[in-house]
Amino acid sequence: DKTLEEPSKPPTRKRYLTKDITLETLQRTHGENPRGLLYYRDELAANTKARNQYRGGHGADEEAELDQWNGSAILYDRAEKSVCLPHSAISRTGGYQWEVLAQLMGDHHDFNGNFARWLFCAAKTPPRYLRLLQEEEQDTGISEALTRLYANLEKVTQQDYLLSYEAKQLLEMWQHQLVNAELAEDTFGLQVAFPKIEAYTTRLALWLHIVNAVLRD
Repeated sequence: DKTLEEPSKPPTRKRYLTKDITLETLQRTHGENPRGLLYYRDELAANTKARNQYRGGHGADEEAELDQWNGSAILYDRAEKSVCLPHSAISRTGGYQWEVLAQLMGDHHDFNGNFARWLFCAAKTPPRYLRLLQEEEQDTGISEALTRLYANLEKVTQQDYLLSYEAKQLLEMWQHQLVNAELAEDTFGLQVAFPKIEAYTTRLALWLHIVNAVLRD
């Protein structure tokens, strides 16, 4: 009798970036890449319009996205696939046109804190002049440096990072300022943004700490 070997499973595709994807597929892809990935849409309004598009407009895509902002666990069970992650790590980014963003925000009550979870960058863009006759720009090495940085970041082991005494002092003083600003604000849509700024402060501080440590080897 010949021993039948079990068929080998296809290799898991490594992903860092995704664009046009449903929430279910995004969660499955995240399950295959537990360290996280980036969801990028040049026109970010498409993310809002795509919610629940396969459910006739009925579903909880927005609520699931809001839950993932906190890094909550993903427990996803369907007939074709199950995903069980103790923590989620999905980043989202993209761009809005001012008029489109204003239309989506409406009266900006933002009762579920959807827009409060986004960091908005409202930088002015330079004029769209072509520079076809200029010499080609020299390679700055930024692509190679970023590739090396990402590869080294992936080698960092998962662990807890604790605040030093000095960091606790700074964060406590900053958090008190945010609470005072929240109490002085009359617009609810802005009130709900201050706790999110508090969370972003610690996230950005952690990222700076890890990136600087990796760059110093």
